[in-house]
Amino acid sequence: MPTGSFKPSPGHLVGPASPFGPARPEHDWMDRGACTKPGVDPDWFVADETDTAAIANAKAVCRACDVRLRCRIWAYETNEWGVYAGETYSERTAKLDRRHQMFREEVAR
Repeated sequence: MPTGSFKPSPGHLVGPASPFGPARPEHDWMDRGACTKPGVDPDWFVADETDTAAIANAKAVCRACDVRLRCRIWAYETNEWGVYAGETYSERTAKLDRRHQMFREEVAR
């Protein structure tokens, strides 16, 4: 998980000393994310999607991340705002919308 000015959602529980609550083993992968490394600006991951420079920086960090798959699964499960696993909220939403449309078309046949 990013540090600094990052404002975690309830799912971002980082450890026993976290002010957000006790550690949750199902979220331990977050501590291994490339976004937690020194020098990574946490604001890149929660920037407005019109901030193309911040979004590009966040996606570059995600491309080098060892927990990208788990992060992507979590992002789709929780529908959190921000860049997760190299996808913005809008990109994830668009993919889900396309899948729902495909399903509706299949059911209509």
